[in-house]
Amino acid sequence: LLREEIERLRNDWGLDFNTWYIYNFEPGLGTVEDVFYRQRANFTLEMNLLRGGLYTNRNKAKQLEREIELMDLRHKEESERDRYEDLYNYTIYLFNLEKLNFIDERVKLLNRKKQILEMLYTSKDKTWEDVLELRGQITRAENMYNKWQQYNTILRDKVMEEFPLERGLSASKLPVLQLNPDSLFS
Repeated sequence: LLREEIERLRNDWGLDFNTWYIYNFEPGLGTVEDVFYRQRANFTLEMNLLRGGLYTNRNKAKQLEREIELMDLRHKEESERDRYEDLYNYTIYLFNLEKLNFIDERVKLLNRKKQILEMLYTSKDKTWEDVLELRGQITRAENMYNKWQQYNTILRDKVMEEFPLERGLSASKLPVLQLNPDSLFS
């Protein structure tokens, strides 16, 4: 709609055409009226350069073009901001995948440690409290794994549904420091 208005303003040179026609059926009522013509036609061409004319229309067209450019920039900025939110969510998603790998490894190690600890308990080298404490650690690690997996599922299915996932990208390829496993479990 604005582009059509711009075209209209660019093509408007500020020209006004006027015509009128008069036909006198009777001459005036005396010498006072001084009507000496029987019919009269008038054609006028008026060109406004400033007010509502050529220059004003050109300036309005330029102003509308700048408004269109501004709207395009705002639209681009909004789409970039939306893209930033998608990238932010995708980065969180990738780091959560890396956390899941760490937690999975930790659960495997804790299960192996539990087997060893149960053997030591049967030989009376460890107490039952040690076995219970290790089972609590395993349960906490499994709960943490489930929590991060659910969070990633929500991110992938609900938040990033229109964002194209890059399959080859992983958190280890991102330019950040290595994850500290001890900070994950403290």
